[in-house]
Amino acid sequence: MRERLALLLVLSSPSAWSRTNHTPARVVRATKDNLPHLQRLFRQAQVSYPPRHLLIRVFKHERQLELWAPGADARYRQITTYPICSASGVLGPKRRQGDLQVPEGFYRVNVFNPFSAYHLSLGIDYPNASDRVRGHRSNLGGAIMIHGDCVSIGCVAITNGPASEVYLAAAAAWRRGRRPIPVHIFPTRLDAAGMERLTRRYAGRKELLQFWAELRSGFEHFDRHRTLPPIRVDRAGHYHVVINQQALDNSASEAVRAEAALAAARANAAAVKQDIARVDAEARGLGNLRQNLRLVSPADGVIVSREAEPGTTVVAGQAVLRLIVPQSLWVRARIDQSRAQGVQVGQRATIMLRSTPDTPMPGRVARIELQSDPVTEERVVNVSFDAPPARLYLGELAEVTIRLPGKAGVLVIPSAAIAREGSQTGVWQVAQKRAHFKPVTMGSQGQAGVTEILSGLSQGERVIVYSAAQLKPGARVREQKVEQR
Repeated sequence: MRERLALLLVLSSPSAWSRTNHTPARVVRATKDNLPHLQRLFRQAQVSYPPRHLLIRVFKHERQLELWAPGADARYRQITTYPICSASGVLGPKRRQGDLQVPEGFYRVNVFNPFSAYHLSLGIDYPNASDRVRGHRSNLGGAIMIHGDCVSIGCVAITNGPASEVYLAAAAAWRRGRRPIPVHIFPTRLDAAGMERLTRRYAGRKELLQFWAELRSGFEHFDRHRTLPPIRVDRAGHYHVVINQQALDNSASEAVRAEAALAAARANAAAVKQDIARVDAEARGLGNLRQNLRLVSPADGVIVSREAEPGTTVVAGQAVLRLIVPQSLWVRARIDQSRAQGVQVGQRATIMLRSTPDTPMPGRVARIELQSDPVTEERVVNVSFDAPPARLYLGELAEVTIRLPGKAGVLVIPSAAIAREGSQTGVWQVAQKRAHFKPVTMGSQGQAGVTEILSGLSQGERVIVYSAAQLKPGARVREQKVEQR
């Protein structure tokens, strides 16, 4: 959540408090309530407190914030992990103000705010050198914080207790080491499995995948060496990990070890060749045995893939061929959670395949999965065909329309009039030429661009459908009639 205070003194370092003999009340309270537990975490990690330095790592998909500090051998050790209570936006970097994104990249703490509207907060130096080149240069935004409470618009909220511990650790590290405190923010853990998931999900987003590949180099450097990666930003805003002489020496040693392993592998290959004759003889025997085997499908269907290559030895229960039964195919539809209320198993639906957009096919809701997608905030609904088309291709895109039962006596308004103010959903109205926000309870949203209102409005009340500027409570407004052309 962006900080709403405009106090310049929060930009000063924590050491200023001791010089003025005045420590903010919230810091005093946090020291009393949270410092003993924080010191115990450092002892368990075998790291002295206060630390000489600190690293904060944020993983958006896992919703985790990690605290790291160097031990006696200068290698970083994990102190603890805090769950992220709230973080707005989706996976990907922040490129302009108002996109609700939590930034991604390599940052530093540049603000200690003991007077935050959300308990205690640390500000990061967004936009950094990369953001200023790759983002919307005239409107990048700023004031990105790690803070308490559980609300967020572009920030990382971890509730008050964890925020107190992170704040105290950062302040202690700054006072002792006088070194910038890095904050690394990643979309997910960028190991092999994490990159595979991102590549599969964002296959068409080459620029985004390239950006994550840059972040991965810093992620892998830290995971491999447990030291801070030396990051450089080039003129195009790309991140690079600078390789120093010591790293080159280490790579040379690894190459020598690899050569030794290669020599051993070649020696093993010679021994393996001696086994080939024996394996060939066994293969001929298995070939004779295969003539006596016959696979029988449990259902009539269409083969879509072969799971075992010819000649492969299989065991009981192992899949050999994968087939489908066209009569039981489902369309896997994703519905925004805010519009999924009222969807039930058995409701009628219309399916429009991408290959036949002018031919609607009837269907019905077959199953609603209990696990929603926490990243896209969508609910997965499986819709079956009443009668599958003669030719159907797996993986084809389709548009599904589910018919929800209508509600008698329910008001409807244009969906464009729905707005959010803080954590509430409602509409804007005009009262004495000033904007007034009124919370409402919504029902379902229809394709015609209208939304049902279950409570909060009465018939005949007027609402604001469009405003040229963002509305705030009490702002002056002027009504304007739209001329038909």
